[in-house]
Amino acid sequence: MNHILLMMATAPFGAERTGYRVTDLDAAVASAVRHGATRLITSFLDPIGRDVVAQWAGAHA
Repeated sequence: MNHILLMMATAPFGAERTGYRVTDLDAAVASAVRHGATRLITSFLDPIGRDVVAQWAGAHA
């Protein structure tokens, strides 16, 4: 299983994270980017699949 980790930080909070399990990581990231998210790092392997970190549009880092 793959994960997409999206940063959703809003004032006055810090960088909060949530993850979503997806079957096609590349398609999920492409869709998120098309809808305004920013990919922060390239995908990487972890013990249970591939991960990527992105930030929703309008979120504060």
